[in-house]
Amino acid sequence: MKIAVAYFGLPRCSSVSMPSIEHNLFSHFPTCSEYRCFYHFYQQSQVVNPRSGENGMLDDSNYQPFMQYEGLLEEPHEALKNLPLNSLKPFGDAWGDDFNSLRNLLLQLNSLKKVTGLIKAYAPDVVLFARPDLVYHDPVPPHVYLMANEYRDSVFVPNWQWGSGLNDTFAVCGRGAFEVYGNRLDEAFNYCQETNKPLHAEHLLKYVLLKGKKDIYHLNVKASRVRIGGVIAMENFVPFKNYFFARFTNPFKRFYFITGIKTRIKTYFFLKKFSGNR
Repeated sequence: MKIAVAYFGLPRCSSVSMPSIEHNLFSHFPTCSEYRCFYHFYQQSQVVNPRSGENGMLDDSNYQPFMQYEGLLEEPHEALKNLPLNSLKPFGDAWGDDFNSLRNLLLQLNSLKKVTGLIKAYAPDVVLFARPDLVYHDPVPPHVYLMANEYRDSVFVPNWQWGSGLNDTFAVCGRGAFEVYGNRLDEAFNYCQETNKPLHAEHLLKYVLLKGKKDIYHLNVKASRVRIGGVIAMENFVPFKNYFFARFTNPFKRFYFITGIKTRIKTYFFLKKFSGNR
């Protein structure tokens, strides 16, 4: 089994995030696998993000742990020249911050697309999309990679912070699904046009996976965002408030409930089959 690890975005504080990456990602690949790492990052010396409260310098040392891998560095202002920011503005500003968060989302989606292009030549069986600015609190279980290899159209997404979409921070994808996951920038305008809504990260991910008829599963792995300077953001790992009864009446919570049941059933029978074949 060939696993591609695809890093995207911006390495904000690698001294904090990298130990968890090494311990909870690299140390838990199946024994029958090989892996290669790829990256696409933005080359910048400062991070200014009013929404996250960040305003500070980004030291070059944060990039160094990843320079041993195959990858690309890109200037964000150059990337923006080819991104559809102006064509998406008429649909609205989901965050109400003068399109600053929309700009950052498009940069993230562009980074995903660029790293997805890099890994295609490797022809992976499974792809782990991972942000470099997260502290991963739990290991990805080996059976998740085995399931993604067995079920090629599968996408495992974190089972927290779905909102009315899907958590888009990291994922494990089968060979038939990773391009749909990684190239969702191509569907950004279609999403806005069809829904007549502003672009939103979690909503777009759900839209492209359902449109591509991919199989969505829960991934019970928690992670927290790391800000520049090493501050770890407080995350909400509770799926939904008032979930017990709302899962029957609220369509978004019902979707979460159904995919959770599907994940448990699929995992049970896969592990039973796998243990029987050993």
